[in-house]
Amino acid sequence: MTEMYEAVEAFYYGHRAIVGRPDVVLASYGLSRMHHRIMYFVARHPGLSVNELLGLLGVTKQSLNVPMRKLMEDGFVLATADDKDKRIKRLSLSEKAKQLEAEITGYQTQLLTKAFMSVGEGAKASWLGVMRSLVRQAGV
Repeated sequence: MTEMYEAVEAFYYGHRAIVGRPDVVLASYGLSRMHHRIMYFVARHPGLSVNELLGLLGVTKQSLNVPMRKLMEDGFVLATADDKDKRIKRLSLSEKAKQLEAEITGYQTQLLTKAFMSVGEGAKASWLGVMRSLVRQAGV
C-alpha cells in the first residue's frame, strides 16, 4: 500500500502542473477553476441547458449559481431561450470567452500531449483507462 503514496503524490503534482498556469490566467479576470469548467463544457456542448450542464459537472444548482451568474454578468456566457420551451435557457460562449477558454484548454492539452509523447506509445490510452476507472469506482 505504501507504494501507492507515490501515485497519490504524482497525481497531486500533476494536477498542480495542469491547473497552475490556468489559475493565474483565470485570476487575472477574477475567475476560478469552476468558471473554467463551465466554459469548457459550454464550449464543447454549445446550446446545452443549465440542467444538462449540472449533469456534466456533477454539481448542485446552488453550487453552480454564483459562478454562472458572474460569467453571465461579465459577458462570458450567454443564455437564450429555447425555441420550443422558453423556460429552458440554452448556453453559449461569447467571443471573449471562446478565446479565454481556448487559451487555457490549449495550454492544458499541449502539456498533456508532451507528457504522453515523453512516456511513449500507449501512455494516453493507459492514462485514460486509469481516469475512467477512478470515475467508475468513485461513482461520479
